[in-house]
Amino acid sequence: MGIGTLLLSSLASAVAPVAVAELRCPPRLPGPHPGFEQVGPIPAAHWLLWRMQLFDAAHGKAAPKELAPNQMIEQHNGFTLTWLLAGTEDLTIVCLYNGSATYYMAHPRPAPALCTMRNDNGLTQGSCEIP
Repeated sequence: MGIGTLLLSSLASAVAPVAVAELRCPPRLPGPHPGFEQVGPIPAAHWLLWRMQLFDAAHGKAAPKELAPNQMIEQHNGFTLTWLLAGTEDLTIVCLYNGSATYYMAHPRPAPALCTMRNDNGLTQGSCEIP
């Protein structure tokens, strides 16, 4: 490999986009889901994701504050909620399941800058992009 090829290869890797991981609310409860902690007893039935909530859980606050989405787009059979975050919040993600008091909770590190919840004809998906 020549110096020119090595230099171009190094330059290409230096300007390559940063990889972004996605932390997704588990689509159903129960089950083991890495990155999430189950809060509540194991339910007897399987429940589908109903809602995703975000909380600023900064230490020293009396209670975590729920973060409102920055944008809501309504579609024919559903909607999309988007949260634009600074990426510096001490964020807690809560995934709620229709029919169950048990939920999943995550504290992503590093904090995400973008989270989205989509409801398409009753099927809900929630995720956050982790840098």
